[in-house]
Amino acid sequence: MLASLSLFAPRALAADPDASSAVPAALGVLLFLAGVTLAVRAYRLGVEIRDGQVVLRGVLRTTRIPREAVTHVDVHEATLVWRRPDGTVRRTKVAAFTARENSPSDVREFNQRTMKEIRKAIKGR
Repeated sequence: MLASLSLFAPRALAADPDASSAVPAALGVLLFLAGVTLAVRAYRLGVEIRDGQVVLRGVLRTTRIPREAVTHVDVHEATLVWRRPDGTVRRTKVAAFTARENSPSDVREFNQRTMKEIRKAIKGR
């Protein structure tokens, strides 16, 4: 989506010959596209378990972890603990099911139930 900035920014700059308004117009286009990108990414937050991989879709990035590399699923912290091929232990938050302490209890319980289902799907326990 941000690549489309190259399509809109020149038009925004050319639409107004006044140079003082060209920069705000370009920034407006950039902020709009960034907002749309973040909205789509937030809508797609989640976890997919398929083809031997655990795919974590976060707000800013997607992480793919080999299923057999996951060593622990922390239900309360909504975190996957996994080991990279070089042996490095990594912890990756599951953004879709992370809740703050001041979140409603229904939300926290739903997130913990969902993380238990994810743990069962990944580890079989």
